[in-house]
Amino acid sequence: MSELSIEYLDWDSQLFDYPVGLILNPSRIDLKSVQDKIGPYRLVYLKSKEKLNTPFFEDVKVSFRLDVTILIKREVSIEGQVESYSGQNLIELISLAMESGKFSRFKLDRNFNGLEFEQLYFQWIINSLKKKIADEVLLIRIDHEIAGFITLKLNEIDCEIGLIATSPKHQRMGVGRGLINSATRFALTRGKGLLSVPTQLSNINAMNFYRKMGFVEVNRTYIYHIWNHEYCI
Repeated sequence: MSELSIEYLDWDSQLFDYPVGLILNPSRIDLKSVQDKIGPYRLVYLKSKEKLNTPFFEDVKVSFRLDVTILIKREVSIEGQVESYSGQNLIELISLAMESGKFSRFKLDRNFNGLEFEQLYFQWIINSLKKKIADEVLLIRIDHEIAGFITLKLNEIDCEIGLIATSPKHQRMGVGRGLINSATRFALTRGKGLLSVPTQLSNINAMNFYRKMGFVEVNRTYIYHIWNHEYCI
C-alpha cells in the first residue's frame, strides 16, 4: 500500500470554512485505515470508477451524453416562452436551484451541518448567472412565472448542463423537454454536436427523463465522503 496522497481543495475549503481534500491515489490505499490518516482535514473525497466496499457515504454520479442532431429532428413544441436570463427574478432562480439539488450528496450526507448544501447551490447559481461558470442561462416562463431554467457551459467537445430544474407547480407540462430542446439549439448554434449532463443514480426521475430524451449513459463515478472521526455522526 502507498502513502496517502491528498490534494487540498481550495474552493470547497473556503466555501465550507473547513479543510476539504481529494484523495489522489485511491487504488493504492488501505481503505480500512484511511479515516485515521486524513490528518487536519475534516472531509476528504474519494472518487472511483468502481464501487468500493466501504462504510463511507456513497454517491454515484452518472454522466449522460446526447447527439443533439438526433433530438433536434424530433423536437416538439411546448407551452411557455424561452428566454435568456436578463437580471430579474433572482429569488425565484435561487429557490429553483435549491430544488435542483435535492438529490445532491451535499444534501443527503448527514455529516454536513445543512449549511454547506445551501452555500454551494447559492454560489453555483450566482456564479452561473454572472457567467463565471456558465455561458448561458435559459428560462421558460408560463403565465409570467419562471417554470424552469437550465445553465449551459461550452466545453471543447460538448455543451454541458450544470443546473436544470422545473418548478413544482409546472411539473408534467413539458418544461423539462423544452429546456433540453432549447439547450440543443444553443449547442448547435455554438458548433457543439453533443450535450452532456451529470445526475445522481438515486435520482430515478432524472435518470428516466434523460434516457427518454435520447441521452446515453457514458460512465459512472463513485464518490465517497471520508470524514475525520471527530465530525462523524
